Amino acid sequence: MKPSAIFRKLALLLATLVAVAALLLFTLDLGFLQGTVEKQVKQLTGRDLTINKGLSISFGRELEIRARDVRLANPEWAEEETFANVFNLHAVIDTWSLWKGPVLIRKLEVDDLTVKLLQNEDEQVNWAFEGMAATTAEPADSLPFLLEYVSFLDAYVDFNSPRLVQPVVAVMDRFEQSNPYGQSVQAVAEGSLGGRPMQLELSAGPRERLL
Repeated sequence: MKPSAIFRKLALLLATLVAVAALLLFTLDLGFLQGTVEKQVKQLTGRDLTINKGLSISFGRELEIRARDVRLANPEWAEEETFANVFNLHAVIDTWSLWKGPVLIRKLEVDDLTVKLLQNEDEQVNWAFEGMAATTAEPADSLPFLLEYVSFLDAYVDFNSPRLVQPVVAVMDRFEQSNPYGQSVQAVAEGSLGGRPMQLELSAGPRERLL
């Protein structure tokens, strides 16, 4: 799996979780929001989600969500407990879009991300999530949200498999993708793959989607 594909898939997963959290704000008491989000993620992915340092919400024309030390568990067959850990997650959502749909996520920022990709001898992979196969297989235009801007800073991803002599490590110092409505998609990535420097700049037409 290419590093760019890894980060697109992670951004898709995180955006889905953020959209679920935002929609729950309009149907549930805020006092129960964190536990409810964790429960909904469990139903969506089949994995345990833990928000260790709290979930904060700010209301207005835009809905702002912040979460710290967010951990998503591995499947039961994996020896390591954690699939992904995000130290800081920040999302900004157009409030009106929660009523009219699709959910418009204006900004999704992820700082200090660690992801452990695993494949076992039976060729099971830990990035396959229960209940999300149908969602991610649909065309991008049918997804329940639009994502205008996504950023990963200080991201570390390694991939381990019995087929590999040693794990493949990707370090992303910066990954940014912007897709304002009606404008071209812009993406920039800087980091390293297997110890070798990596840099990517991409521009695509307004109707094309990286996510």
